[in-house]
Amino acid sequence: MSEDEKETPGLGLQFCLQPGFHPEKQWSPGVRVASPEEFDQFTAQLAQNLLETYSPEYIATIAAQRIILLDMSKCVSEENEANQDALVKALTETTQQAAFHVLCSFRKKEAKKRMEGGLDQIAKRRALIRAEIERHARELWAADTEEEYKITEMAGLVRDAVEQDFPGESSGIDNIKRLIRPVAPEHAKKGGRPKASTSA
Repeated sequence: MSEDEKETPGLGLQFCLQPGFHPEKQWSPGVRVASPEEFDQFTAQLAQNLLETYSPEYIATIAAQRIILLDMSKCVSEENEANQDALVKALTETTQQAAFHVLCSFRKKEAKKRMEGGLDQIAKRRALIRAEIERHARELWAADTEEEYKITEMAGLVRDAVEQDFPGESSGIDNIKRLIRPVAPEHAKKGGRPKASTSA
């Protein structure tokens, strides 16, 4: 076939295949290459067929188009991978933030339940006992006209009084001393032994 007789039909590999090839050894779209030897054989057959069917200029144009299209496909694939990685990262961060907010909300609800169910009541009860400790200390010091009681002695008296109203719930002596110090008169804060009782 002369160069002038060679066709330049549209793209399509089916047009490139000529009769005469053995079906089991002839490449066609979708056929998987089983070995390097088979790849070389199919390449040589297809190249020969193309040269016999098309002009070299046309084959070069098609090859150039295929190379460009392959490169474009590779670039798009890489961009899609990069976009997919960015999307996965963004989704992961969003999911982590959402999970964190859900956990915080859950903990807040649980804490509120505990406060309503018991902790809040316990805190109110402790505040009441602290108020009673301070009240007893003020009243006892107001009645202490002889200025006999220092903070330590008053803490013992207050503890005994609170124990009568709240059995088993009063604080220890050191805690009571800390609580009554702000309401103690100046004489009670001074060091030294308490005054001896004059009543006989």
